[in-house]
Amino acid sequence: MRRIIFMLIVLATLSCSNDDDGVKSVEANSVIFGEVYGQCAGDCRTLFLINDTGIFADSDSDTDFGNWDNTNFEEEALSDAKFQYSKGVIEVPESIQRFEGELGSQTIADFDYYISIEIGGERKSWTFDEINDDLPSNIKSYLENVILVISELREE
Repeated sequence: MRRIIFMLIVLATLSCSNDDDGVKSVEANSVIFGEVYGQCAGDCRTLFLINDTGIFADSDSDTDFGNWDNTNFEEEALSDAKFQYSKGVIEVPESIQRFEGELGSQTIADFDYYISIEIGGERKSWTFDEINDDLPSNIKSYLENVILVISELREE
């Protein structure tokens, strides 16, 4: 009888899933990501917008410095190959919605990464130079992928 109870407890424990572990991903409505530059005149960013229809480059029109969420983007999407390559950016760790700290540190005054994620009408934005080492591994991996995508998209 003890074996049966023990096996039921083990099976119940193994079959439970923990939705609070932050490992799950969710598809964002849109993500604005790229590089922003301080101490510059004119176009101070190279940003991209990705959603479920495509990926779009910023339109190089004037934007108030630091107001990156209001950047204008080209109407014509980048190539389908670039969209397929970048699709991982729209699949964000679910835990990033609840994340309240800084994603990275500010170490260089003239260059930053920027990421702004909209999920269900709520937008959260971060600016950073280097990814913090103490981030949850799924968020850190996501940001490393975003930086790789930025690097690839900039090589035009």
